[in-house]
Amino acid sequence: YETMRVHLVETSPRLSAIQKETLAEHAGRLAWHDSFDDVPDGFLLLVANELFDAIPIRQFVRTPQGFRERVVSLDANGDLVFS
Repeated sequence: YETMRVHLVETSPRLSAIQKETLAEHAGRLAWHDSFDDVPDGFLLLVANELFDAIPIRQFVRTPQGFRERVVSLDANGDLVFS
C-alpha cells in the first residue's frame, strides 16, 4: 500500500467528484485523468467497470417477509426485469 499509486480514468466531472469524495482517505495515492493517454507509462493493471458488470453476484433485498434473493429474469415481452 505504501508504494501504490492508482490512476483513475473518468470522463465525467460529476462522477470524478463523487469518486474523489468517496476515496478521500486515499487522496495522496490517487490521480484522476480524462483519458488513457494521460496515464503515466509503467506497469498497468487495468480494471474496468464492465468487469464488475460481468461478474455474477447474488443480491438479497429486505422485504416485509424477510430477505429475498433478487434475480434478473425476462418478462412477457422478453425484456430484462428484476424478480
